[in-house]
Amino acid sequence: DDTTTDANNNGDDTTTDTNNNGDDTTTDANNNGDDTTTDTNNNGDDTTTDANNNGDDTTTDTNN
Repeated sequence: DDTTTDANNNGDDTTTDTNNNGDDTTTDANNNGDDTTTDTNNNGDDTTTDANNNGDDTTTDTNN
């Protein structure tokens, strides 16, 4: 399992292949900048909460 909380409140946050075979939880990854999440979890559950409150948010292949 992978848990990411407040990875970057005031800048860009990039998460790539965080967990291919388990659960992934991302909470408030970036409150004031761009957030990119790619292939967060290929074979499990993925939860993204408030990934980016004030910027661009891109999620790609969150859960295959």
